[in-house]
Amino acid sequence: MAIVLKRRRSPWALWLVLGLLACGPADPVLAADVVAVDGHDATIRLGHGVGMHLVDLDARLTPRPGHDVIDLDAANSFSIEAVAGCALLSADQLGRLFNRHVLAYPQRSLNDLVFSPGTDRMTIRGGMRLWHRLPSFWIPFQAEAAIALTDDGLIRLALHDTRAGGIPVAGLLDLIHTPLDRLITLARPGARLVGDTIIIDTKAVLPGPSFVSRPTHVDLEPAGLRVCFGNGAPHTRTTTSDTVPPDVDPARPYLWLDGPAVRAIGQRIAPARILVRTAGDTPLIFRLIDNRDQIAAGHLQLRTDGRLTIVPGPLSDDD
Repeated sequence: MAIVLKRRRSPWALWLVLGLLACGPADPVLAADVVAVDGHDATIRLGHGVGMHLVDLDARLTPRPGHDVIDLDAANSFSIEAVAGCALLSADQLGRLFNRHVLAYPQRSLNDLVFSPGTDRMTIRGGMRLWHRLPSFWIPFQAEAAIALTDDGLIRLALHDTRAGGIPVAGLLDLIHTPLDRLITLARPGARLVGDTIIIDTKAVLPGPSFVSRPTHVDLEPAGLRVCFGNGAPHTRTTTSDTVPPDVDPARPYLWLDGPAVRAIGQRIAPARILVRTAGDTPLIFRLIDNRDQIAAGHLQLRTDGRLTIVPGPLSDDD
């Protein structure tokens, strides 16, 4: 049996459900345990509207020091460890990551980047200023990027055929033995320009929560940048979690959280058996942090076995 509570019809239903789940006794030992996450065909949003599409990914959420429970309203309360599987950063998501987060500082050399992924190569366009200040306007910038992964899991985007104002400059820089990083700079947490290569560290480049994993495989394709972890293979379903309930449709998008406890919308939910899914065939886009408004705009379903199903409301492009 399931009890369905729709937030739009009853403004107190959301608090009633979570209040009932929070009535269990608090156990500080259990609360410190990890929460397993299984994501399939689901897009999660982090800070600044930055996110990624979980093709198939198993992960763990772990409370950080000073926090006895994972709080989905506080990005600094937990860390994310990708265990196995793959995520995809589309052209739009790469643009959000750089323009809203990495390049969100005034003295930058690159601006308003647009990514066009292809097979094995990616075109990057935007604006540039030499030494982040010359000229007073943004010069059209374009480069081709090839991808590689270092032995320690750093993503390398090697820039080729670099152009400024439509003029090829890569050959000229080679002729005068000047690397690109002498003209433009990029030195932000998780992303830096070294020579003619952009180096990305997944453990530092994403806006909170803390991400503690580096990939074992990366691949460029027309859909975007595919990043795989653990034993994740680029084009096969690789999740290994055995905690997903057998009645969850594997052909539809979902996000499954399973653990001793989490805090969501100001309430402690214990145990945490939470299924996030969509109604019908709509894509699943869920804001992992600070998601009260999105949950309130959707509806909840509480089963007698304690499982809480969330069908979140829609997100705007700015969320």
